Amino acid sequence: MTNVILDSLMRLVEIRLHVQLAKKEMCFKCKKPWEREHEGLTCDQFAQWKHDNDPQLQQQGLAAHLEANGIECPACHSRYDLARGGCMHFKCTQCPNEFCSGCGQTFKQQCKKFASCAKRGLHAHHPRDCLFYLRDFLVQELQDFLEKNNVQFDKEPPKAQLEAAAQNNGDQKEKQSLLKCRVMLQKETADGLKDEPCGTEAAAGCAGLCMVHYKEYLVGKLNNAHLDPISLYNMNQLQAMLSREDKVVPEKEEEEEENEYTKRLVKSIEAELPLGHK
Repeated sequence: MTNVILDSLMRLVEIRLHVQLAKKEMCFKCKKPWEREHEGLTCDQFAQWKHDNDPQLQQQGLAAHLEANGIECPACHSRYDLARGGCMHFKCTQCPNEFCSGCGQTFKQQCKKFASCAKRGLHAHHPRDCLFYLRDFLVQELQDFLEKNNVQFDKEPPKAQLEAAAQNNGDQKEKQSLLKCRVMLQKETADGLKDEPCGTEAAAGCAGLCMVHYKEYLVGKLNNAHLDPISLYNMNQLQAMLSREDKVVPEKEEEEEENEYTKRLVKSIEAELPLGHK
C-alpha cells in the first residue's frame, strides 16, 4: 500500500513542479510555465494546443512549433527549445552527451560497433528515417512522399504571421524580421554556445521558414506518421545503407534490370535493418 501511495505522489510531482523561489509553476517534464490547459495533456499534446490556440505563437508560425517540440537529451532528458535543422551534432550543456538531434544516436570518436568504424572518425549510426539523411532530399521530393501517404502539411505562412508583417508600424528592420526564419538555433560563438534565431530569408512555399528548417518540419511529419522513407533512396544510396551497417550487399545479376535489383535491395534492408518507432 505504501508503494502505491508513493508512486501516486511521484506521478503528481512529475506532472507539475512548484518553484517556490520564483513563485510560479512549471511542468516538470517540458519545463514550460504551467497553464491549466496542460492538465490532462501530455507535453506534446500541450505543445500542439499552444500552436493551435496561442495568437503570439501563430504569428511566429511553424518556427514556434519546431521550438516547442525541440530537442531532448537521451542521457539526462534535459529539453531545449531549439530546432533540429542545421548541424545535427548536438552537445548537451547539462551533461557530457553528444548526440544526433534528429534520432538521438550518440556521436562517438572511437565507436566500436563495427570494425569499419575505426576509419570513420566522429560519427553516429543514424536510421534511414533520420533528418541527418532526409535533409539531402529536395523539398518537392519530401512533399510528394507525404502527399502519396496522405499526410497533410503547410506550404504557406500562417495568416497571423503575414498580417503581423503587413500591419507592423515599427521600423523596417523589425518588419523584415517577421519575414525571416525565426527558429532558434544553438550556435558556437567566441563566448561559447548561444541560442540565436536562424535569421535566414523565408523560402517561397516553405510556410515562413528557411528551406533547412522547412525540411525539418516535413521530416517531422514523416516521423510522426511512422512512415518508412525507403522508397526515396536510389540504388547507390541503398547499397551504402547496407554497407554502413556491415551488412552483406547483394550483387546485381548480369542481366538484372536496375529497378528489379533496387527492389531486392529494399527487401534486404527491410529484413536486416528494420525501423523502430520514434
